[in-house]
Amino acid sequence: MVYGSKVISRPWTARELRMLGTGPDSEIAAAIGRNCGTVQVRRGLLGIPSFRERNMFKWTPSKDRLLGTRSEAKLARYLGVGRSIIRARLKQLGVSSQLNRPWKPSEEKLIGTMPDKEAARRLGRTIRSIGHRRRALGIYNRPASRR
Repeated sequence: MVYGSKVISRPWTARELRMLGTGPDSEIAAAIGRNCGTVQVRRGLLGIPSFRERNMFKWTPSKDRLLGTRSEAKLARYLGVGRSIIRARLKQLGVSSQLNRPWKPSEEKLIGTMPDKEAARRLGRTIRSIGHRRRALGIYNRPASRR
């Protein structure tokens, strides 16, 4: 619908949402009477891999073991797939992302004793997550020593 210069789209039905990623976006769009770009955007927002991605990439036990060892973005680049493939597999296996794992007391003790970059490397977390946790614990940043 068009009201003035604003386009108001109709709500998505549960049936339409279930169809996303089950076939090529162009075919799904034709079947549900929506624009192909609209289908692509909605599928992407929901983290649903494209039909092509789902059917081209095959998970193996060795690839599954990589899940949670690095960020979704880094793992996606390493495996040569989109982040949606990683997210879908994590969801399918019921595994949380490495970045969302709870902090152990031993990990928290390490924060602030060395630069964030080094703590991130040792703990297998991102520099950003180290900084967030350090600030949450009220620990001030230790600048890297200059030699």
